[in-house]
Amino acid sequence: MPPEDATCAPPAPRTRRSIVSDAPPLSAAVPLTPEEVAAASTARGLPIPSACQEGVAANLALLARHAATMRGRPAT
Repeated sequence: MPPEDATCAPPAPRTRRSIVSDAPPLSAAVPLTPEEVAAASTARGLPIPSACQEGVAANLALLARHAATMRGRPAT
């Protein structure tokens, strides 16, 4: 077992207070345009490196397709 250090330590436990905020609720819609993705990532405090943007966009498109299927709509 490797020695426990900052890179191997488990994340600090999250409390309800650290998860819930006074911020307005986030949209449940899947962001698809570059502008929507940027706004959603900023709202969640999750920066997307430029090298990852294409992959994130592809994954969001797949997620949107799955969401449509689960809602009984034809996948596009």
